[in-house]
Amino acid sequence: MCLFIETINIIEGKPQHPEYHAQRFRQTYRYFFGKHPKAELFEAIRKQYPPSLHGQVKCTVTYDSVIRNITFSPYRKKNINSLQLVRADNLDYSFKYANRDALNNLLNHKGSCDEILIVKNNMVTDTSFSNIIFYDGKRWITPARPLHKGTKRAFLLNEKLILEKDIMVHDLGFFQYASLINAMLDPGESRIHIQDIHHL
Repeated sequence: MCLFIETINIIEGKPQHPEYHAQRFRQTYRYFFGKHPKAELFEAIRKQYPPSLHGQVKCTVTYDSVIRNITFSPYRKKNINSLQLVRADNLDYSFKYANRDALNNLLNHKGSCDEILIVKNNMVTDTSFSNIIFYDGKRWITPARPLHKGTKRAFLLNEKLILEKDIMVHDLGFFQYASLINAMLDPGESRIHIQDIHHL
């Protein structure tokens, strides 16, 4: 049976964008198990949250037909300044699987760069751990066909803070820089200049 994960940003004990995580949790559960989950995601988190933890906390929930494990750890941001394009035309990560072997194998091809940027059928998608947005001087744009539609990406699209558009590899030169986004990262927290994205 597949295991899935949900990664949640908790700041001073308050989960960020809980409705987006709860929706993804329910959608995954219904797709694979054909029914509504028995457990309520944030009730389970609340019961186990250590009161001694403060600041920004990364919560990881592992589940299949039941919640298997919940962990909490102080968040430590990765320092990402360069990306290596890697091709993975057959990669599927449409659900947030706990098994990340395929993604981890791609990391073996990052060379001297800090992280990879995955290309599928000549379309730019995601890094190994985040969605990505690109700044063209006026707007933030995110790939319309990511490997995984993350919760922060969904929130930013719904708030009309970013736009989605197909981005081919040869389109990268139209942008000034990129920023990584996920549950733990907001737009602009990381900034990667386009010349620091290394081509295939």
